[in-house]
Amino acid sequence: MAPPMPDEGTSASSSGAGSPSHSTAAACSKTAAKPTRLQQATNDGQVGISSALSPVTPTTKARLDRIDDEIKTISSEILLYMQAKMSEAQRTKTPLQVSPAAYLDKEMRLGKLREEREIITEERRVSAVVAVFNEHHPRQIEECPLCLDHIEINEWTKFAYMPCCHRITCYDCLEKCVRETDCSCPFCKRDKGVKLSDEERIDMMITNAEDHDDKIAQLLLFECTEGSAKYEKERSKWLLASADQGYGRALFRLGLAYTEGDVDGIEPCPEKARECLRRSAELGDVDGQYNYNYALIQEGDTRASKRMLTVAAASGSSEQGCLLAQHALGLHYLCAEQDMGSNHRAMYWFELAASGGHHKSNFYMAYLLADCAEKRYELHGCPCYAGDDSLTRAIFLAREATQKCKDAGEVLNFKESSILEDLETKVGSYCAYCYRTGKKLMGCGRCKTAFYCSKDCQLMHRKIGHKLVCKK
Repeated sequence: MAPPMPDEGTSASSSGAGSPSHSTAAACSKTAAKPTRLQQATNDGQVGISSALSPVTPTTKARLDRIDDEIKTISSEILLYMQAKMSEAQRTKTPLQVSPAAYLDKEMRLGKLREEREIITEERRVSAVVAVFNEHHPRQIEECPLCLDHIEINEWTKFAYMPCCHRITCYDCLEKCVRETDCSCPFCKRDKGVKLSDEERIDMMITNAEDHDDKIAQLLLFECTEGSAKYEKERSKWLLASADQGYGRALFRLGLAYTEGDVDGIEPCPEKARECLRRSAELGDVDGQYNYNYALIQEGDTRASKRMLTVAAASGSSEQGCLLAQHALGLHYLCAEQDMGSNHRAMYWFELAASGGHHKSNFYMAYLLADCAEKRYELHGCPCYAGDDSLTRAIFLAREATQKCKDAGEVLNFKESSILEDLETKVGSYCAYCYRTGKKLMGCGRCKTAFYCSKDCQLMHRKIGHKLVCKK
């Protein structure tokens, strides 16, 4: 029997013929695309992909100037405070004390301002990179025959292919047809109750592929007949024919075939694989962009790799490559670029990836929250400010990520698997309210993310904010 085919009115990728899993792209949950911060950018000063793609706007510049002025003011106040405290400590020959709430509040505000500035700067960088890329490499667009809206044909979740008429349509027009005419095809007006069998759909697409040289039908045939002995020898012909027409999605699949050698009739060839992935990336295929980034890394061109990841991550696509690129950018800032704002930029990309369904990004968000608390401990002698819930949120994120990865069967590396254990060990070593160590502590019976040396400390900690974040 032929493999399942997409029903009319559904996208290829939503029915099993979409983005294939492959070795270079770790499995991640695919969910409906959510608007990202980049896409939600408005005239309030955020520079996003949906805006004019200008690296800077007057509104953004004014916002940055305001942030810079406030940073200078608060930094000066903190410096004066520290100088006064140091003088007092020298005069009285006592240890330096910097615990007053006014000082800690200013430092927290300073940290938030620096984070905001780093995010705005990163969004400006992303906008500039995407603008240059789109100027030199326009996306592959076709018009919907009904409403004439643009359809990005490299994203199979953006359109439906109608094998009966070898045409594509956007989902709005398809839904309108089903709703108003009770037909499953807006072109031939086939009744919704008339279902085509898998064999009928394959036969229709074979006709479209061979008689009309339909590149989308050719690639759909390649994807949908995977594992079918009947069509095994034809699959490479369909894939090559679609790629020869310059279809970005087909070039991406051909690049994988040349990499892995898993398609009968296509021998592994690293040089051809690289060229196919390059062409796919330039034609706007997000998975092609993500995979081409690895070829650039192998060649030592880390700047070009970062630009390619940026274009894929900012696409807002529901394909795997977008989430994987967002996660990879987070890892880049966490591991490769160690400057003052790199952790803020890493957190920004991890949050985007996690919101789209990349479970492992939650581990690194937890790690960054805990790292921030650790730095505060080194500076002030206490793990967190009064009422700050960084470590509690970090543990919840790590627990959630552990469970979701387990449910999805995703394998964790050593760092990811040790983050939760390290966090739980850390919070169990001191009182969450008075920070006392070396004493037997009792844990919060509900969340197990805070420990106390006495009942009084537990009650006081709940009053200053723990009860707002405590959960099972």
